[in-house]
Amino acid sequence: MEKIIKKYDRKIALLEEKIHAQDVKIQNLEKKCFTPTKDALKEGEETSIQPNVSKGGNNTGMQSKRQASSRHANVERIAEGIVR
Repeated sequence: MEKIIKKYDRKIALLEEKIHAQDVKIQNLEKKCFTPTKDALKEGEETSIQPNVSKGGNNTGMQSKRQASSRHANVERIAEGIVR
């Protein structure tokens, strides 16, 4: 009986380590998706969800809003695949 308990304790410990590693990976992916890249900053791209309306009346923020929304949806899909 003690052997069986030790066996399951090891399995549980491995699963807990795996869950922790996946949590760290998810956090890193979320940070990466919501942090502007150097290229985006050079181009003046707005990566937040808030629309950015320029003085000339062009609503370039709508494109950025869609991109940010798309990135968020991708992160959620990735996270769902990992959790399942």
